[in-house]
Amino acid sequence: MGIFLELLEKRRARLPDDAKVILSGSKSFEVFDNVIQLSVAAAGGENCNLFEVSFSLPDNTIFTEATEHKVITGFRPTAPKHI
Repeated sequence: MGIFLELLEKRRARLPDDAKVILSGSKSFEVFDNVIQLSVAAAGGENCNLFEVSFSLPDNTIFTEATEHKVITGFRPTAPKHI
């Protein structure tokens, strides 16, 4: 994260303190150069048409919040029945 903060300082940008806390506690994070790179990564790659948004709970249970389907106009989320 140090390199990221140095880059922000060079650009005279400053993260809010709560954002620094969240990023510092993250195992990893990635910074993208543009929106296209971000959207490809968020969709699991250019050839991925389906992905899940899931979380690991403290008891190691996997909780799936949503299943996303890539469609021509963007993404179509499908929430599981337990939400």
